[in-house]
Amino acid sequence: MCRLLAVLGMTAVQTIHAQTITGFVRDSAGRPLAQADVSIEALSLRTTTDAGGHYVLGDIAPGMRLVRVRMLGHQPVATMLRIAEGESRRHDVVLDRVPQYLDTVVVHEKSHVAGVGLAAFEERQRLGFGKFFDSTFLRKNEHRRVQDFLRETPGMRVVSPPLCRGSAAGFCAPTTMRVAVSSRLGHDCFTQVILDGSPILGSSKGDWERAFDLNSILPSELAAIEVYRSAAEVPGEFNSAVAQCGVIVLWTKR
Repeated sequence: MCRLLAVLGMTAVQTIHAQTITGFVRDSAGRPLAQADVSIEALSLRTTTDAGGHYVLGDIAPGMRLVRVRMLGHQPVATMLRIAEGESRRHDVVLDRVPQYLDTVVVHEKSHVAGVGLAAFEERQRLGFGKFFDSTFLRKNEHRRVQDFLRETPGMRVVSPPLCRGSAAGFCAPTTMRVAVSSRLGHDCFTQVILDGSPILGSSKGDWERAFDLNSILPSELAAIEVYRSAAEVPGEFNSAVAQCGVIVLWTKR
């Protein structure tokens, strides 16, 4: 009997400390999106949102986890989250609707590149557009930060969130420090960030809540980086409505 109680007690503790991500998926107008696909592919975890746009992902192993959210007719979003043991996180997502038109430039660019994704990294590098950091460079610079590479790239600069108003002195420190990259002189034009082929940054209008934090990923986790500093440099494979300020493509070793 005592042994049975001990087993039940252990099960209860494990349930309490199970790592979980919950949240809501909405469109840019704030409407809930039902049947949106939410997944962590590395752990073979997948679920869909209910009629109110709510979802729950449980039994998540601790560590850095790439959460992907997709829905037909909308721009997919991928977010890198660090999950601690016993942590239950809230993660809300906004999906922008994809414009319903065909971009002929995309078809033209793809005809010049053999393959897509990381498989065509060397071919895109050969074309001479953008800045490229390959696996050899990243191995030699594992002691540095990704933002250091980008800060040294001509035409790019690393920017931090502005101070917020509200304290007695007139300003207060931001609650969450994020680092983004701006390819223009102003701080309100962020580059599109793509991780393993999935867009992460969904807006280029200075929305700090949706800006990708470069400190969340390490050079040792990456196989390659591609930097396109303006819309003119972006190849068709990565072209989108929010790529006017350039694109940063991160490829992980996975």
